[in-house]
Amino acid sequence: MPRRDRLARPRGVDRTGPEPGRRARGPARRRVARHPGRARAHRRGGRRQRPGERRRTRDRARRRRGARTRRTAARTAGTVGRRGGDDAATAPTVVARAVLEPLPGWDTTGQAVVEEGSDGQRLLVVTLDAEQGDGGFREVWLIDREVSRLVSLGVLEGTEGTFTVPAGLDLGDFPVVDVSEEPYDGNPAHSGASIIHGILDA
Repeated sequence: MPRRDRLARPRGVDRTGPEPGRRARGPARRRVARHPGRARAHRRGGRRQRPGERRRTRDRARRRRGARTRRTAARTAGTVGRRGGDDAATAPTVVARAVLEPLPGWDTTGQAVVEEGSDGQRLLVVTLDAEQGDGGFREVWLIDREVSRLVSLGVLEGTEGTFTVPAGLDLGDFPVVDVSEEPYDGNPAHSGASIIHGILDA
C-alpha cells in the first residue's frame, strides 16, 4: 500500500479551509458600543474618563459658569454706578429760596426755589397751597425792591409751575417773587392785585 504523508480529505470539503484545530472566521462583525458617548470618544481618539475625572470636569465647568456670572454682575453694577454718578453730577443746584406770604385779603401760602443746572440755566419753581379761583389767571413775576421794575415769567397753571429765569438777569436786582391775579383783559401789564410774594435769599 502506498505511503501517505497526509490524510486524504473527504470529498466536498474545501481544501483551502482552516487548518485543523482552528475555528473558521465568519464575516467581520462591527462592534457596537453600548454607550454612544464612549463610541464617539473612541472615534475621536479620546479616552474614556473615569468617574473621578468626570466629576472634576463638571466642577470646572460649574466654576467657569460661576465666574462668567460674577463678571456679568460686576459689569452691570459698574454701569448702574456710572449712571448714578452721572445723575448726581447733572442734578440741579438750589441757589436761592423764598417763603411766599399772602398779601392782605388773601390766605394763600407757598414757596419759591431757584435751581441752576450744569449748563448754567436757572429755573424758578413756584408752589402754592391753593387753586386759582374763577374769573382770572395767576401770573409769576420777578420785581426789584423798589417795585419799579418787573419781569413776567409766565402764567401759573394749577398750584405748581416751573419758569425759566432769563439769562443775564441778576437775582440780586430782582429778588422779589410775586404772584398776581390777572383778568382776561388783554393787557400784559401787572394788574396791581398781588396775591402772594416773598424775597429770594440769593
